[in-house]
Amino acid sequence: MKRMISTLILSTVVLLGMVGSPALAAEREILLAPAYTSLVVAAEEDVSVRVTVANKGEAGERINLEMASVPQGWEAAFKDRGFDIRGLYVAAEEEKTITFETQPPADAIGEHKFLLRGTTEDGLLQSSAELTIRVEAKDVQEGELLLTAEFPALGGPSGRTFEFSVDLDNKTEDDLSFNLSANAPKDWSVSFKPSFTEKEIRTISLKKRATRGVDVALVSPDRAEPGEYTIEVQAAAGDIRGSIPLKVVITGTFEMEMYTSSGRLNAEATAGTASNVTMVAQNLGTAPLVGIGFTSFSPEGWTVTFDPERLDTLAPQEQREITVFIEPSEKTIAGDYSLSINGTALTASDSLELRISVTTPTIWGWLGVFIVVLVVAGLAVVFVRVGRR
Repeated sequence: MKRMISTLILSTVVLLGMVGSPALAAEREILLAPAYTSLVVAAEEDVSVRVTVANKGEAGERINLEMASVPQGWEAAFKDRGFDIRGLYVAAEEEKTITFETQPPADAIGEHKFLLRGTTEDGLLQSSAELTIRVEAKDVQEGELLLTAEFPALGGPSGRTFEFSVDLDNKTEDDLSFNLSANAPKDWSVSFKPSFTEKEIRTISLKKRATRGVDVALVSPDRAEPGEYTIEVQAAAGDIRGSIPLKVVITGTFEMEMYTSSGRLNAEATAGTASNVTMVAQNLGTAPLVGIGFTSFSPEGWTVTFDPERLDTLAPQEQREITVFIEPSEKTIAGDYSLSINGTALTASDSLELRISVTTPTIWGWLGVFIVVLVVAGLAVVFVRVGRR
């Protein structure tokens, strides 16, 4: 009896050890990532920053959100469609985007740090991100020109047009005509249009104590490197000058292409036997591609596998070879078949259509010939016997 009890206890310990073993548990990882980590704003200017909440694990997670650290006198919240967000559900290998919103108090001149935090419902996983906001005051005197923008910083992929709305406030006692200019980086283009019109301008007239809006369009090059670009927009009328820095954060372009190493879109295979095709995945964008997985759409009963099955990352302009193993079903009839291969990253995808010419094994061909010979021989014997009668 004691031996049975000892055996039972030992078995229970082993089972508990297996259940708690990290090797058997699903992999878990969460990530909290704001689009910007450092901002410069004017006092009492509304601040809105996109925040990505990603679940890189193998199972869905309920993630609680909190402002772990907020400067004194500030109020901040996670928002989505006007609602305060305290927690959300993110499916496995998916991500969601919410918004961090705050407004500097009137006296909050200087640098302020926020700590954003996401924690799984069971409290075992946590991801934090620091966001720095520098508040600057503009000391505008009478007799000057003031340039302001509600949103002085925008972000997006390269090759895109970034449109800013800039207000010009003539604080002088004279009607003036201001020349407009900008010190854009090489290969960038800049255009100015009065608000609500399509006509491009280089000068704008302002009556004394008047304010007018100007739309500033910044067009980035198709291959602009990811990073932060500052374009100084200026307006001048003699000694009366004003300027404003407009910031563009280029996140890079996301583009993937798949093709065969030989350039051919057809291949041969034998029913019941594995053959392979070498495929190339290339990143044509300016930002890395992350988490590239491969899938196929093939005829019923076929087996299609990939080596490697997944690419964790693919740098800009980098290309990697993937071996595609194709095994038609043994019951596949000789002929041409279509095979679709899909490559999907978090931010880009591409597909490849192959024509596979399937032949049957030689042994089956000889067996078919043998059967035909037997049938012909059988018919010959029947005809001979009937003829004798």
